[in-house]
Amino acid sequence: MGLLPPLLMVVAGSVVIFNSGEEADSVLQGFTIANGSAEDGGGIDCHLSSPTVVNTIFWGDTARGNPNEIYLDTVGSIDITCSDIEGGW
Repeated sequence: MGLLPPLLMVVAGSVVIFNSGEEADSVLQGFTIANGSAEDGGGIDCHLSSPTVVNTIFWGDTARGNPNEIYLDTVGSIDITCSDIEGGW
C-alpha cells in the first residue's frame, strides 16, 4: 500500500479558507480535506483569492448555502489539477 496524503479535518467550519488575496503561488498540495461543515464550501471557502490546488482529495464536506466541497466567489479563481472531488465540482 502506498503512502496516504496528510488528512485535514474539522468539525465546524471550512477546512481551508483563502480570503486574503492569495494568488496562484499559494499552493495546497497532497492533502485529504474531509468532514468540513460550513455555510459556504465545507472543504475550501475561497473569497477574493486565486490559489492552486494539486493532488488533493475532497471527501465528505458539507455546506448549508453553497457547493459542498468548494465555494468560489465571483471575484476569485482556483486552479485545481490532479485532484479528486467527491460529487464533482
